[in-house]
Amino acid sequence: MNADGSNDHYIFDSRSPDWSPDGARIVCDGIYVVDTSGTNVEQIHQYGGYPVWSPDGSRIAFSSDEGITIMNDDGSNVVSPGVLGYKPSWSPDGNQIVYTGWTEKHYNPRHNGVLYIINADGSNKRQLTFGPDRTQ
Repeated sequence: MNADGSNDHYIFDSRSPDWSPDGARIVCDGIYVVDTSGTNVEQIHQYGGYPVWSPDGSRIAFSSDEGITIMNDDGSNVVSPGVLGYKPSWSPDGNQIVYTGWTEKHYNPRHNGVLYIINADGSNKRQLTFGPDRTQ
């Protein structure tokens, strides 16, 4: 669709879209990648949500049953570093990922979320915020 609302057309049903840094593709829940023309729809991973492109466009981070998952933009080299969480977001330099997680004490993925940062390779998990009692 053009910015003025003209030239709209159906691509497919999905949620949580994110533009590739070069503006040529969109990734969305599923994990599907589609050209902005609505062509070349490809499912590059069997499941997942809240996908986001790395700043250089080479990787995609998303939420899955394994927690935060990171892969190449073609669906290869899938890494799940074992951190539970959702809604990842890349740092501007692409070296870190911030995400919403929960502490063991306050496990509830819909409430009491806390923010964590990990390195893009999944290492060095650091908690940024705390649960409601401020102890974890």
